[in-house]
This record gives sequence, C-alpha cells and structure tokens, in this order.
Amino acid sequence: MLIKVFTGVMGILLVLATIFAWWLENSGEEINPEEEKGKKSK
Repeated sequence: MLIKVFTGVMGILLVLATIFAWWLENSGEEINPEEEKGKKSK
C-alpha cells in the first residue's frame, strides 16, 4: 500500500519537474535577472 502511494507521489513529482523544466526553457528570457543586471552594468 505504501509503495503504491510512494510511486504515485514520485510520478506526480516527475511530471511537475518536467513541466517546470519546460516552462523554464520557454520563459528563459525572464529567468536569471542577475545576469541581465551584469550585462547592463558592463
């Protein structure tokens, strides 16, 4: 029983991690504000 719950939770986390990674790639322009500041200060 616990193994099924654990597997289910890991599956959900895997899906969320995949969606989060995909979202980061698509909105990469808004990510890393520190790098943008570094570029502007140069």
